Amino acid sequence: LFWEAASISPIFDKNKKTINYLKVAEDITERKLGQEALQKSEKRLKDAQQLARIGNYEVDFKTNSVFWSDELLRIYGFDPKKTSNTMSIADSFANVHPEDNKWLREEIDSAISSGKEISLVYRIIKQNGDVRYLNGSQEPVFNELGELCRISGTAQDITEKKEAELKLLKSEEKYRSLVESIDEGLAIVDENENMIFVNSASERIFGYKKENLIQMNLKDLITERDYCKVLEQTKNRQKGQSDSYELTIVKKDGSEAIISITSSPVFSVDHKYEGA
Repeated sequence: LFWEAASISPIFDKNKKTINYLKVAEDITERKLGQEALQKSEKRLKDAQQLARIGNYEVDFKTNSVFWSDELLRIYGFDPKKTSNTMSIADSFANVHPEDNKWLREEIDSAISSGKEISLVYRIIKQNGDVRYLNGSQEPVFNELGELCRISGTAQDITEKKEAELKLLKSEEKYRSLVESIDEGLAIVDENENMIFVNSASERIFGYKKENLIQMNLKDLITERDYCKVLEQTKNRQKGQSDSYELTIVKKDGSEAIISITSSPVFSVDHKYEGA
């Protein structure tokens, strides 16, 4: 099977009667196969972009225009069948969230001036009013004279991921606020009895600032006669046991005080002991 491009012309006699035909043909199989391969490649790219919700764009400074792929149009809420893929540079910013528009332009202008690649997370407002988070990356393209001629970039819709991060952050802030508001001391130690977290009440109990406590080991805060009790309790924590007991601590000013401890073990997802 091969492809050819043919031109057929009639041959006339002196009475203008068709007596034959002249055919000029060119084998275009290689060109046709190349076109088909390109079409398949473009379709695979479009399918992959739609699946990953990632679109691409190109800024042409000669024409001051921007080209958006079909998927990028969909991400912004446009119908590719009804919307042109080419627009002005100004129009390409029209759907950027008002609170992100100014700094996004400044970051892009700065990257253009320095000729550096950038990656930014910003918000857009779709045609239906929905706010979406995009992770955009772009790189400059220079000509043989070293002059910037265009910018190639991608933008991916990461809204679900970003909203999950914000929800987790809000939950952590709420938990932290709750921990800081209680009057009882709360601390977390690692598997080697190093303090890795303390709340504000711990400052009052030990007499040290939080930033100092986090740099200390329980051995620095417990009387020598009670430290053996800590080691014994650590073995129980490693076995998954929780317990309540009393310890004599040494405060920053050298005075001693007896405190009541309730300790529970902390394990990793692969059941490795990480502290208490």
